[in-house]
Formats: sequence, structure tokens, C-alpha cells
Amino acid sequence: MSVNNYIIGKGYEIRKRNKKEKVKKPIYNNFLLAKYAGIGYYVGAPLLLGVFLGLLIDNFFKTKPLFIIIFIIIGTIGTFYNLFKTTKGNF
Repeated sequence: MSVNNYIIGKGYEIRKRNKKEKVKKPIYNNFLLAKYAGIGYYVGAPLLLGVFLGLLIDNFFKTKPLFIIIFIIIGTIGTFYNLFKTTKGNF
């Protein structure tokens, strides 16, 4: 007798597998690590881009804290959007 000849039913009872029932193979996502390896870039890139754009525009228009604050807020929103898009459905 093999372990593959038995199955756990919906009521968690152990029963013998019919010959017509197929054995479900587990699904392994080999790219899951690669997907989450770049999560640091998803967090850092929009914030750094917002800071640098804010500094450039503030230096051009001579309005020191205004555009830095605006672009940091936009970068934070972009960061949360990227994180949500990356982790959606994986909780």
C-alpha cells in the first residue's frame, strides 16, 4: 500500500483514493523569491526620486521646503502603491 492511495476528504476523514481521482501536485513558485528580492527598490526609489526632484525644482524656483515636501508625499504614495501591487493576494 502506498500513501498516494489515500486522500483526506472534506470532513478530514481519510479514505481510499478512487482510480479516477488524480494526485494533485503541489505548486511551487520558483520566482517568489525573485519577486520579493527587489522590494527594497520599490520602497527606496520613489522616495529618493521625490527628494531629488523636489530639490531640483526648489533650487530652480528658490522655494526651499515647498516642493521637497510635495514630492516626498508623492513618493510615499508611490511607495505604498508599489508595495500594494507587489503583495496583492499574497497575504
